[in-house]
Amino acid sequence: MSSSWAEYYITIKDLKFHTDVAVHGTFVGVVRTIVKQKEQVYTDFAFHVIKAVYSHKLLTASVITLRQEGGFYKNTYYQESDDPVFQRGEETFLFLREVSPNLYVVCGGPSGRFLVQNGRVKPIVKDGVQLLASTNVSNFISTIQKTP
Repeated sequence: MSSSWAEYYITIKDLKFHTDVAVHGTFVGVVRTIVKQKEQVYTDFAFHVIKAVYSHKLLTASVITLRQEGGFYKNTYYQESDDPVFQRGEETFLFLREVSPNLYVVCGGPSGRFLVQNGRVKPIVKDGVQLLASTNVSNFISTIQKTP
């Protein structure tokens, strides 16, 4: 699958401006797979919120549901070429927009996703927000909170 993103951000400031909440957490698992006409596959994931880093809207739940295009359906794996399907146990920072009560999508597609690996934070795309290789979890939280 390949998409052209209507929203794509290259700064934390722009992400925050278009975001309801920025969270740090981990994926718990798949809630359900949704198939729309012509085999458009969407997957809803349970996401455990470790910390709401920024919130324009009040976030009270410790587990929220995230919807992403892609997933597994009829023995076929659907995935955007630049937006890998979320994985159980994956630790990440996400900039989210609430589309209905307790249902969120990532702002800016892959530009609103940051993986945490070995204590370091990195964007999943090379042409989105640029971070230093040494950016750790506490530095990233501080950057988000200090950005106007």
